Amino acid sequence: MRSVALGNFSWDWIYGLLAARQPSLAESAKRAARAYAAAGLVLELPFAGPLLAFPRRISVGLVARRRVWTPVRRGDGSARRPPPTPDLGGAKRAAEHVFEEVA
Repeated sequence: MRSVALGNFSWDWIYGLLAARQPSLAESAKRAARAYAAAGLVLELPFAGPLLAFPRRISVGLVARRRVWTPVRRGDGSARRPPPTPDLGGAKRAAEHVFEEVA
């Protein structure tokens, strides 16, 4: 089954580093790497670790949802607009890559 991962770290990397102090984690690191190798694609978020187990990586920006305006009511019943939330664009780029991969 084809799959897509989204993240900025992988457990094979974490367990691999920890295995230097806890050798029993080495097998867990290998198992995680094998599972990640079966994924078709990883959408790599900023500040990522190596993600070397994935066969294909595409870097995307920060992923955020576009905010829908909802008025904030004051005690006197009047409404004010909440501060804007930035649209970082990563979600749109990530979705475009997923749909290209599946097509």
